Amino acid sequence: MNNFQKVLSLFVAFALVAISNAGHPDAFSIVSGEFIAIEPDSKTEAVAEETPSIEPVDLSEAVLTISYETTNSAGESETQSLYEGPYDEHFVHLLQVDDQPFLFSDPTEVKISLKVTEESDPMTINTVMDSGSDVRIVYVDHPGPRDEFLVLGSSNQVLNAENKFSITGDLSFLENDSPHTMSAFAWATFVNSEGERQSKQWGPVLVEDGSFQIDGDVDRPVTATLYIRNQSSFFNATARIILEPQGDLKVAKLGNQTQELSAVSGKGYHAQLIESWQQSDEYIALVEA
Repeated sequence: MNNFQKVLSLFVAFALVAISNAGHPDAFSIVSGEFIAIEPDSKTEAVAEETPSIEPVDLSEAVLTISYETTNSAGESETQSLYEGPYDEHFVHLLQVDDQPFLFSDPTEVKISLKVTEESDPMTINTVMDSGSDVRIVYVDHPGPRDEFLVLGSSNQVLNAENKFSITGDLSFLENDSPHTMSAFAWATFVNSEGERQSKQWGPVLVEDGSFQIDGDVDRPVTATLYIRNQSSFFNATARIILEPQGDLKVAKLGNQTQELSAVSGKGYHAQLIESWQQSDEYIALVEA
């Protein structure tokens, strides 16, 4: 699809949104998608020489499904489909049921799943949508075998706004030579109210123009780890964080380092238990030394 066709399809899609939303402001929800092919660099070419060649992905047979779980009149759980069809490099879909705009009554967990071929395993994105949501997804075709299917720029997994936390960051200081190869996600392991050990992930999200945002919710402070991963340079970085209701964490470099991350909130348990020593002049001086 050339640029003119892309612009035209987007114009038609958003024109339909404007018409449909005339009686329901901010009601229509959109899922849009892209396809990004990463050109191999010297490192990936060296790896490719030692492994069988992998052809660029072909999305001509790809099937995308968008669905959520609901409860029927009998109290049984069932899957409600919002879309099942092709996925291409400039995908735009306005969520509908029976040709009518679909209106979420509350923030809802939505599963977006992609099967590149009939034989391939599905690649899945878990997100939260509400009426007026605009979710951007992307398929990243890497030179190697580890292609990615994830949200672009911003990830929303907030079901309870009162317990919302946000993690934002500008990672331009990492000097990534290959755009569209860096992603971020948060991971926590904790014990629930029944005493059972559980794990939860927020993201991953593909870093866009050096920045990212991850929104989620927790009902109490939870220790977690933020992971930054770059498939092009094989660079990985982590930062210890505390997620808490109404927490707002900003990720940046630690001191003058270009490989060490820190997260700052200025309040709450994260400020007391992590910032209190990690942002001290003495600690930063030791790291820089």
